[in-house]
Amino acid sequence: MNPVLVINSLARAGAERSVANLAVEFVKRGSRPLVISLTGRAPLAQELRAAGVEVAILDHAGPLGNLASVIRTGVRLRRLVQAHRASVVHSQLYTSDVLSRLFTPAGIPRLTTLHTLEPWWHDGDRRHSRRKTAVEKWTGRLAGSHYVAVSEAVRDEAMGALGLVRECVRVIPNGVRLEKFSVQAEGKRDEPIIIQVGSFYRHKGQETSLQAFEQVKSAVPGVRLVFVGGGPLRKQLEKLSVERGLHDRVEFFGETDDVVGALRRAMVFWMPSEREGLPNACLEAMAMELPVVASRVGGLQEVVVDGETGYLVPPGDTDALAARTIEVLLDRERGYAMGKSGRSRVERLFRMEQTAARYLQAYEDLTSGRW
Repeated sequence: MNPVLVINSLARAGAERSVANLAVEFVKRGSRPLVISLTGRAPLAQELRAAGVEVAILDHAGPLGNLASVIRTGVRLRRLVQAHRASVVHSQLYTSDVLSRLFTPAGIPRLTTLHTLEPWWHDGDRRHSRRKTAVEKWTGRLAGSHYVAVSEAVRDEAMGALGLVRECVRVIPNGVRLEKFSVQAEGKRDEPIIIQVGSFYRHKGQETSLQAFEQVKSAVPGVRLVFVGGGPLRKQLEKLSVERGLHDRVEFFGETDDVVGALRRAMVFWMPSEREGLPNACLEAMAMELPVVASRVGGLQEVVVDGETGYLVPPGDTDALAARTIEVLLDRERGYAMGKSGRSRVERLFRMEQTAARYLQAYEDLTSGRW
């Protein structure tokens, strides 16, 4: 099997990390994947090449409206797909989806992974959103694309927004490479650290976190909040932490290759997002035996079992986020038990080996005409 996996970049983010993990697992199983990054932002490329994955980095610049860049990138994409003798072209995220459908040779099956609940699917009041949705629908139909949704929530939203029939959409949850995420033998954490991993965008809820942390700080002596990740709102959030008098207890860790080390320091994991597909960061935290306090949205409801592996709270509800977190931090034995349950749940349902096997089966079904 020679799959070509196309994605906008190979940055350290959720969808990009999913592609990297998938490609590494494919190599282990004897497949020959090619990962194509449309842009030069590709810090994961070195890791992939070290694992035996072939990587190509293109030079696409700007949005799809940059016609010269689209044509130049599309022609290079087509040549790479042909040279690789691709069995299937598997795209991720909007720009990669559109270019893959328009430029890859006819006759090669096209598969799209839907990673999240896109806000523009339902934002009918904005011209830009309507145009993106229309292009997504048209190119998908033009290419005869099939789809994988990372959660039931994403599948259901996509079917309504994009007019997809159920037979063309399969649900394959993201997976964790468990060998990378293990708790050290000494086990229990003693310092009350809350960690949140994710890019600094409004829908990720870091502002909600800072507001909730004011209450947690008053109730739990010595508690600290650590943000891991980068993004456009970082400076604004750093300023907000100073304005609220939290800067001595809030750490902006930045992007890191050592997510395991950052998670190992923590006692609770936060994900107060406004929307999520099926977040790798949450799965990884659970694999590290961290109890999770997260929003009751999207695929998070399919990952976190409320009261068993952590707690689900209404999105934007700072009081509930703080209260549940204080409960876990002050009842440490319960927090440890939740963490153990979370690890067990990931081992049963969200292993990368399972995810890769299901994708390879989808590829086989596409190339044989069974799907």
